[in-house]
Amino acid sequence: MADPGLFITYKLLYFPKNYNLAPLHTDRELLRRVWYGLRREGLSPRYIIPSNKQHLKLLSSIEFFRHFSLGAQKILIEYTKPLLFDAGETLSSKNLPQDAMFIVVKGCLEVEQQVVMTLGKTTVKAFSHRPKAQPPTPLDQQVIERLAYQLAHYIGPTAFSVAHEAAQQTSSLYWLYQLLAAEIQDLEQRQEFLKYSPQFPVEQLQAGDFFGEMTLFLGKPLPKVTITAATETEIMVITQESLTEALRDDHTLLDPLSQQVAKHQSNYLAGTMQMSSLEVLPADAIAKQIGHLISA
Repeated sequence: MADPGLFITYKLLYFPKNYNLAPLHTDRELLRRVWYGLRREGLSPRYIIPSNKQHLKLLSSIEFFRHFSLGAQKILIEYTKPLLFDAGETLSSKNLPQDAMFIVVKGCLEVEQQVVMTLGKTTVKAFSHRPKAQPPTPLDQQVIERLAYQLAHYIGPTAFSVAHEAAQQTSSLYWLYQLLAAEIQDLEQRQEFLKYSPQFPVEQLQAGDFFGEMTLFLGKPLPKVTITAATETEIMVITQESLTEALRDDHTLLDPLSQQVAKHQSNYLAGTMQMSSLEVLPADAIAKQIGHLISA
């Protein structure tokens, strides 16, 4: 007979935000989410972790770590913790480590961009201006057809050709709605059509893309943005502990790293959701800040 002390039984209780949709939230769906949560805590073995060789290849493609020696890269990988997220899960401080940088290994994350209204003009503040490692995923044809049917209610059968032509110009559902809404002349009808649009445009992060670099290098907290896994997504976590060990192993890495971080923030982060233009630091100040972090 098994020792009862080896087992713990839990009861999972849940309450849907919209009770009318309760039948859609099956036990299987909920148990799957529980599995992902347990997997991130290292309590579920049924997932094959990519080899260190795969992680090394991905790490060496990131500009901050290209000049790191193989030994220093291996130190970073040694402390790496892979995290797996289900499609639809939101990434936040509740399920992400603090003081870390996150690299997408596989899958796709969607980061909500900030929409700013100034004098009746809509502008969007990006999360990052860094060129993406992968091209954006095109919109599903079924989604385009659904929008075409919605638009046809206002402009008639031409909506189908208009929708497909507009979809060639963007891979963003938010901006596709904006393009199609411009075809509706009546302002009230246009607003009615836009009720079905996402509230914000999103920025896709796919394999090879990353976020949290200013948290890792400068200790800056992540901006309060909504990050959602569009598909099952795995991310690799680079912690300040691993960076500290790598830089202690090779002190010559600090100066080129600081210069790369300075270049990165000027080229890709200034004026974005992560950093104002006034926050950009020179390389010597960054070196001092990183030095402070690793000596703490």
